[in-house]
Amino acid sequence: MKYPISWLSEYVSIPIPPNKLADRLCMAGFEVEDLIAIGESLRGITTGKIMDIQPHPQADRLVITQISTGDATHQIVTGATNIAVGDIVPVSLPGAVLANGTEIQAQPLRGIDSHGMLCSEVELGVSDASDGIWILPEDTPIGCDFIAYASLTDTLLDISILPNRGDALSMIGLAREIATLTQETVRYPHCPTPIASTAAPLSIHVESPNCMAYQASTLSVLVQPSPIWMQRRLALCDVKPINNVVDITNYVLLEMGQPMHAFDHQRLNADSLCIRQATAADTIDLLDGQSVALTPDDMVIATDTNPVALAGVMGGLTSSIQTDTTAIVLESAQFQPTPIRRTAKRYNCRTDSAIRFE
Repeated sequence: MKYPISWLSEYVSIPIPPNKLADRLCMAGFEVEDLIAIGESLRGITTGKIMDIQPHPQADRLVITQISTGDATHQIVTGATNIAVGDIVPVSLPGAVLANGTEIQAQPLRGIDSHGMLCSEVELGVSDASDGIWILPEDTPIGCDFIAYASLTDTLLDISILPNRGDALSMIGLAREIATLTQETVRYPHCPTPIASTAAPLSIHVESPNCMAYQASTLSVLVQPSPIWMQRRLALCDVKPINNVVDITNYVLLEMGQPMHAFDHQRLNADSLCIRQATAADTIDLLDGQSVALTPDDMVIATDTNPVALAGVMGGLTSSIQTDTTAIVLESAQFQPTPIRRTAKRYNCRTDSAIRFE
């Protein structure tokens, strides 16, 4: 698992440099496989709003843009085809340095002065490939330090967590270990008062002896992209951002080590859930595209008619979160480890959720 130092630092003060921390963790029995520096070369990346786009008089494949960074407007020539007036984008002005070490300079392009560069995710070291300029969410502040805003620089601890240390498969779990090693105090995240939901309630029935606890809440939601800071934290931990509902379940898993799952309430088409052992006649289409025939050794989350999740392992495709989802059922559970491990192995689904439950 990868642990960004910046994320860990929210829960515990780290008074020693990353290499010293890695050494102490190794001496405490953790297999620190690598120490990865992210975005070391980046300098001077800001955000700007595209105020105007005009064709280049000397080049069909270039356009002239006017970019506002809040306190000034900059003329930048670009070959990007995915931009529009009003877009907010990362901007490297003269003197800025890209992830590959290239320093940006003001220079004419086909006879027109260009005072900077609009950046893609590749130029900022976020991705190995991109379809064009990185178009940022509409609420991104203009003229901000984008390196800090989007966590483009960080140091990652890549640690192989052994089976006897499942408690450390989370940011807070490792923060507790670091606090012990450095005589610091753990700072737990603040839990705000929940907002009352207008979605219809759901009844829960636990029938399987392999389910030790199960809780679910119905919530009204608006599905949209997650904030950049959350997307970046997930990406640094090798979790692909999808949307705000799915991302928050993965974020909690990484933060606290507690797997969660969200069902589309309408697609469930039920007012109750049952946690039971599967029958030999049960089948389920999983989120990864697998269609599997279940066995009585598998535990499922089911409606009155069909399984909707392979408990502790993976959700079902029919109740997955979509862009038009307006209400969800958010679950949190505790399962017996051994059945989860066997089910995950049976279907070759050793997911992040299954790893923590097992």
